[in-house]
Amino acid sequence: MRIKRGYILSGLVMAGFAALLAYAFSQLLQIQKSLATYTGENMVWAITKTERDAGRLAETALTMPAGSTDTADLSLRLDVLYSRFALLADGPQKKYFARIPGAAEIIQRNTDRLPQIEAMIKAGPEQFDPLAIYRALVPMRDELTKVADDATIVEQDRGGAQRDQQLQSIYLIMFAVLGIMATGAILSWQVVSNMRKAERAHKALQEYKQQLEQTVADRTAALREALESERKAKELYKSFITTVSHQFRTPVSIIDIIAQRFIRRADEFTPEIIIDKAKRMRNASRRLILLLESTANAERLDESGFQINRQPVDFSELVRNTCAYHQELHPELELVTDIQDSETFCYCDGILVEQILVNLLGNATKYSPAGKPIEVATEEDENEFRCIVRDHGIGIPAEEADRIFTRFFRASNASHMAGTGLGLSLSRALAELHGGTLVFTSIEGQGTVFILTLPKVAQHATA
Repeated sequence: MRIKRGYILSGLVMAGFAALLAYAFSQLLQIQKSLATYTGENMVWAITKTERDAGRLAETALTMPAGSTDTADLSLRLDVLYSRFALLADGPQKKYFARIPGAAEIIQRNTDRLPQIEAMIKAGPEQFDPLAIYRALVPMRDELTKVADDATIVEQDRGGAQRDQQLQSIYLIMFAVLGIMATGAILSWQVVSNMRKAERAHKALQEYKQQLEQTVADRTAALREALESERKAKELYKSFITTVSHQFRTPVSIIDIIAQRFIRRADEFTPEIIIDKAKRMRNASRRLILLLESTANAERLDESGFQINRQPVDFSELVRNTCAYHQELHPELELVTDIQDSETFCYCDGILVEQILVNLLGNATKYSPAGKPIEVATEEDENEFRCIVRDHGIGIPAEEADRIFTRFFRASNASHMAGTGLGLSLSRALAELHGGTLVFTSIEGQGTVFILTLPKVAQHATA
């Protein structure tokens, strides 16, 4: 509706502009026409010249010497007077003087007198009478003077009326010019306003375009992030399956070792030893069952990432049991522990945290020379639990430290040893799933310290 009103206003302004311009043009045409057709001064000049030539002819006749019969000068002036009357009898002049009361009759009457005067001039010496010629020309001169005076008065009146009309036309033209200026100002304002509106619309369109491009970029980035999250989740799951499958060997090996001892030295075992060994076998079996359940629960991997089963866990007991399992698997290993009793429970997935500890202990054992101890300690404060695993092995080259958690990466000084390069990558991912961290310090040739940190309050993270 606002647009239609704008069009109507613009149309009215333009129509008014055109009307005022046309009116001003018509007034100028009228003034030009009146100026082009104005012949009054010429007519006054023509009748005045005729009146003066008649007077000169009369004066010439009056001033002729007595007894003179030389009529050459009179004949010349008579010819001039003839031409003046012929001019007055021409079309435009005749029409003009016909509009002045009595003027046409006077001109015609005096035109008719010219042959009589001509005959008087051309009379023989005996009949030539200059005074008679003078007396015949005086009435002609006086009548022509009256016509000239009347024509002058008519032209004065006409000139005044024409000036008044032209002045009025000039006022109207000035008014029209002011109107044109006003409408031009309105049109200019509308043009500028429309240009500003167009500029604002263009700017808004550019901003909308930028917002749209940003929205597309954000959604594309979100989609890529979702795809990357899904890819990482699948890789994490594969890594988890690979690592857990390796951990099956620990409880199976414990059961196998105890079974072999029963077979080889059955008669040496007292009931107390048998009960102790049976408990160890049962614990190993329970651990194996937990590992199988953790591996079989594939539904824990979905579109939002790798899901964890948080439960209250005694962190110190979890570390202590993991160290005991590892010691049974490697009886020759010197494993030094400083495990403090937990004041509170850790809200975590015990199976996944155990996998982290198993990976750290396995790496410490693999990359440490025989006879070098492995140290495990726990700490806690009001916000988090920490488990420190220290070895005195080959260490990690400083130039490769920033890549140690990269999937499938193995340090250059460990490439000759068995391994897949998945353990540390999986361990840090599992720690981050719990809202924790896994960091390390290392000196090549002296050893490595890994620190696992888990929050006491449950924190959610995505792979």
